Amino acid sequence: MREVNKLVLIITCVVFAILQSSVLNIIKIGRIRPDLLLVAVIFYAISEGALFGLFVGILCGFLIDVLSGTLFGLSIFTLGITGLVIGSYKNKLDRDTVAIQVVLTFIVALLWQAFYHFVLNLFLKTSSLGNYLFNLILPYAIYTAAFSPVVFFILSRLSPSPKYRQI
Repeated sequence: MREVNKLVLIITCVVFAILQSSVLNIIKIGRIRPDLLLVAVIFYAISEGALFGLFVGILCGFLIDVLSGTLFGLSIFTLGITGLVIGSYKNKLDRDTVAIQVVLTFIVALLWQAFYHFVLNLFLKTSSLGNYLFNLILPYAIYTAAFSPVVFFILSRLSPSPKYRQI
């Protein structure tokens, strides 16, 4: 967390959480809206690395758990793991390439939601993962991936990559 302003990060995540739980309801399709916080986790993980990705994942997961009212701790755990894993690929991914942003966000959103619903099903015995996959997870991943370049652009202006930072 050496070069990222922690206060800006926290404020950004809180603003994204508020937007996600309120304003984005205007553009949701059925029950699906883009996940700004997941994109923020992906952005910071590939920008700053695994430990920072873990931190942002835990922060965003906490905000989701507080605002969603579902099984508390599930988003903290799954987004923390997501940030840690994605951050381990920091040196292999270029966050400034739109194709990487979209494809990576799609894959991560798909895997994160599948993992989230698998763990949720272990505790709450909800409907089958196959039902979730086609009715919720796949459309969620597509919609979130479509929004990822906009979110990456906003976050890159708040936290420029090391190659753009002034020394």
